[in-house]
Amino acid sequence: MVCNVTVALGLIQAHGGQLAKFLYDKYIFWHQFLLEWVNSAGKDHKVGVQALDAFYTHIASILKDKTPEMGNSVFSVSIYMYGSKI
Repeated sequence: MVCNVTVALGLIQAHGGQLAKFLYDKYIFWHQFLLEWVNSAGKDHKVGVQALDAFYTHIASILKDKTPEMGNSVFSVSIYMYGSKI
């Protein structure tokens, strides 16, 4: 039996482009949520990695297309996600 979360992660991986605006609006929640699944074991880990990869791809696409009037979106997201590694 497949876990509902595994199915949801598969949807993010497969259809993240259609969910990109929703994922971006709540990027902190989704990033933390996906990292938890990446740190799990077995099939959940594999699906979590694929979903996180899709998440990064779609967030980057949104940030690339942001207009100047959107403010410091790129900076804010980058500092949140990568600040500890800089």
